[in-house]
Amino acid sequence: MAIRARPEAWMAIKAIGAGLKCGQYFLGPKTVSAAASGPTIVEAIRQTVGNFFWCMETNQSTWNGRSNSQPVVTIGPDHELSSDGVPPSQEKTFDLFRSGVNELEPILASILSKDTHAQIKAIALTDRAKFHLPGELWVKTLYEFAASYHHAVLNRDHLVQALVPYTAAGSIRFCRNTLILHRMRWKDSPKCCARNSSVRKPYLLERWTAKRE
Repeated sequence: MAIRARPEAWMAIKAIGAGLKCGQYFLGPKTVSAAASGPTIVEAIRQTVGNFFWCMETNQSTWNGRSNSQPVVTIGPDHELSSDGVPPSQEKTFDLFRSGVNELEPILASILSKDTHAQIKAIALTDRAKFHLPGELWVKTLYEFAASYHHAVLNRDHLVQALVPYTAAGSIRFCRNTLILHRMRWKDSPKCCARNSSVRKPYLLERWTAKRE
């Protein structure tokens, strides 16, 4: 299972569900041996998002009744963000997003609502220089994927893999909307994402509990 490779989400969710006091601590940059071969992007999505969707499914009684998000206490010094290692060009990433949306259209149509699917396709058809993925659409799309995973609208492994092109779009969004900002504003980006997620939680619950035909 992916949970064995990436247990972080499972551990955090179990701790929160048990009512334990949780905090975060910056451990510094994660170093990887140059000789080690990392997971492919598909495997990385399986290990992270697939793991998280599984946690949502198995712990739904814990999270679906909560209405307010709470900040996590930071223990020790705050972390520093750096643009080191971030590719200056997202051309290949955008091509992955565009080709994936085109090739996976029938699968995405079964996962996403018509409106969301239409917006994603429209973004994929725009010029790379004009790429823009609104935060609201980012959260809404992830929620629709999560709800479709819950309803098992298709093989769950295939559903998680269909997130690959959308994850590529999220990577471009992060680079353009976060790393180009002043360092003092970088710290606000996760907070904005958290607010979007919290405000739109009723939409997730609506999709999660809706009966599928």
